[in-house]
Amino acid sequence: MILEDTFYFGVLTKLKGFKGEIHFKAEAFIEDAHEIATIYLQIGKHLAEYKVEKLSLNGEKGVVKFEGISTEADAQSLLKFQMYLPSADFPDVNDDGNVLELLNYKVYDKDAGYLGEVTEINDSTAQTLITIKNNRSEVLIPLVDEFIDSIDAEKKEIHVSVPEDLLRLNE
Repeated sequence: MILEDTFYFGVLTKLKGFKGEIHFKAEAFIEDAHEIATIYLQIGKHLAEYKVEKLSLNGEKGVVKFEGISTEADAQSLLKFQMYLPSADFPDVNDDGNVLELLNYKVYDKDAGYLGEVTEINDSTAQTLITIKNNRSEVLIPLVDEFIDSIDAEKKEIHVSVPEDLLRLNE
């Protein structure tokens, strides 16, 4: 399975008990989530297939138990991995895109020009923030429609129109 044939489902967050169950935060709503048979975990640049023994989802919180993962140590080794599902198996899921896919995109401001590359994405705040670094500085920009002019996935570029004062905050 390749990343282009999947969509971002969520991230494994913490252990549940000592028998290999793992809590996760879901980013996509799947009506019959308990029927999911396979989840792909992104390990480095590759997707690894994991068979699901059982899965429950309530809103954006869920618990998953993978086949062959039966100890606390086994489950611990999977924490923080991102989970993906095959797009072909879930054609009705509305995938607005995974903001983590924006990592390493080059960012250009309409007035200031090249700002740098996206090095970090913080989606734990009220508004998702992207960290842009270049040789001289680091800039935080809220990922909001008002600032984003376009995102070109093919070129891995983000074009923005950000107020000059916001760009100067970290100078």
